[in-house]
Amino acid sequence: MNREWHKDALCANEASDFWFYEMPVGGMLPAHIKKEIEIAVKICGDCPVKSQCLEQGLERENLIIGSIWGGLVFRDRQYLANQRKASKLN
Repeated sequence: MNREWHKDALCANEASDFWFYEMPVGGMLPAHIKKEIEIAVKICGDCPVKSQCLEQGLERENLIIGSIWGGLVFRDRQYLANQRKASKLN
């Protein structure tokens, strides 16, 4: 997959901890991480390369818990990946 789109991403000049965060034991996110996720998702919403980012985020090696790709957190990307896989089987 061509990764040239990275240079056009709105997140290119942002702190990476908005898109990659530590998942706490037990899965309960602290309020400050939830706020950072909201900010990241909002930035993604206006990004011109959101779809390319999401496609990269759906690649197996990027289905990382504690990451945002194309405006989606892990569980949402995992759901989308499973839906795509199921539709290919039908």
